[in-house]
Amino acid sequence: WLWEKEADRDSLLLGIGGGVVTDITGFAASCYMRGVAYVAVPTTLLAQVDAAIGGKTAVNLHDTKNIIGSYHVPQMVICDSRFLSSLRTEQIKEGLVEAVKVFAASDRQLFWKHAPNLQSLIGRQDLHYLIADAINAKLGIVNADPNEKGLRRMLNFGHTTGHAVEAVADWSHGMSVAFGMLVALMLSQQYSSLSRGEYDQMWSAITAIYNHFDAAALDSELLWEKIKHDKKRSGEQINFVLLPRCGTHRIVPINHAQFKRSLAETRERISR
Repeated sequence: WLWEKEADRDSLLLGIGGGVVTDITGFAASCYMRGVAYVAVPTTLLAQVDAAIGGKTAVNLHDTKNIIGSYHVPQMVICDSRFLSSLRTEQIKEGLVEAVKVFAASDRQLFWKHAPNLQSLIGRQDLHYLIADAINAKLGIVNADPNEKGLRRMLNFGHTTGHAVEAVADWSHGMSVAFGMLVALMLSQQYSSLSRGEYDQMWSAITAIYNHFDAAALDSELLWEKIKHDKKRSGEQINFVLLPRCGTHRIVPINHAQFKRSLAETRERISR
């Protein structure tokens, strides 16, 4: 299409929409003529706090998330919270999960600033403050590690399991990542010295956004097969982002037996 319209190296692509739109626009811009400029105008909360921020562009292949992509920083990202007035509550929840993710993994103070207000945020009150804090927190990480060689990997917190659940169970991205964060917290308590108190506090924040998961049918074998296709695989183990404390992270190799145990214990707690 760009070629047919005679776009050249001075052309500017404009992506207006959710994370899928901004990702496709950025990916196309990164490939066409080895890179042309683009501007992202994210219109969902998830895109404003996460997907459109940081220069990662990707598309799915079959049922594997974000497996084809590139790094291509937009000329500008324009976030306007007025776009969010038309969103469904489920879409607001999806964005809140991503904001809680970055706060829990990187900034304890921001986590505690916003965690008590999640119910009012679901009702769209004062979202612009959360958006600004999430963008600044993510940019601090991205600017220090633009190509995900180390620090930026913390932003995968909850996504290793979450992407597998999204593919297997066909849950929404937000619910899948929320469940993935709960599994990661269970793993963190067992293999990263996370205290029971902080585990309970972060669990409560996540379940303030999503409080019902139909997890009984999730099969650990099937999930693990999906996880093995993840970019974070290291041999027969998967590198999970775990939290020794709120606001800090570690990369810990986890094997199938460890994952299976934590998944079972997460399902058990959810069912109480």
